[in-house]
Amino acid sequence: MSRDVASTEAFDKAIKDARNAVAYFWADWSEPCKQMDVVVQELAKQHPSIAFLRVEAEQADELTERYGVETVPYFILFEGGRRAGAIDGADPAALTQHAAAAAAAAAAAPAAAAAPTPAPAPARAPRAAGVEGRIQDLLASAPLLLFMKGSKEQPYCGFSSRVVDALKATGHDFQTFDIFQDEEIRQGLKAFSNWPTYPQLYLTGELVGGCDIVTEMAASGELQQLLDGALGGGARRQQEQEQQQQQAAPAPPQVRGPVAAVRVRPGRVVVGRSAAGVVTPS
Repeated sequence: MSRDVASTEAFDKAIKDARNAVAYFWADWSEPCKQMDVVVQELAKQHPSIAFLRVEAEQADELTERYGVETVPYFILFEGGRRAGAIDGADPAALTQHAAAAAAAAAAAPAAAAAPTPAPAPARAPRAAGVEGRIQDLLASAPLLLFMKGSKEQPYCGFSSRVVDALKATGHDFQTFDIFQDEEIRQGLKAFSNWPTYPQLYLTGELVGGCDIVTEMAASGELQQLLDGALGGGARRQQEQEQQQQQAAPAPPQVRGPVAAVRVRPGRVVVGRSAAGVVTPS
């Protein structure tokens, strides 16, 4: 089913009552929202076990602030009354995939309930450190770490995609962390770094910057120099490997023409109109 939710109380009750729910934050002036309206209505018909809740973002300040909604369309996925993930922007494929998986899990639940209950696992000792300790552990896990929307294989926004492309061009290995998978890290890192937007790039535990800074450094060559100095000549190693492969190839080498790569991504619309028309990453 799909229905409009006009109050915080009605929203909280609907989430509590539904096994699976999708909260759809929309705005009437957003063209991507008009496209996603059709998708939501069709998915609601296909999966009646999922509650699709339409929330007009500009009329629900308390909910948008609670969940950090900064763009529309924006989808928050709930399972058993708990937030399970989010989809930022008009992405019909991702929403359809989630709905199908949630519906399948709901259908399998009765059979699972009839199975013998396994013995509970031993309780783990509570973690001593809070979110700051978790962030420090993540930073210590990789010398070059990008906190972003999505992954290096599948960025969820253009800002994250541009930083991934800039890092790949340096030839250095890097790790990524999808902030949509951990709301505590997503909010806690903003305070930890005093940097309110994503993506955020860290080198040996220190903040390098966001999309604008990283792409400017990449264009000037400063990013390559910084990473080579801290991590070694990754780009040079890659160039040497390419030269070795070219030398091993049979002569004469084939002449290759220019190759253009075009990446098309869903548009983003910031909640609230801006005179400058600038889209800010969250």
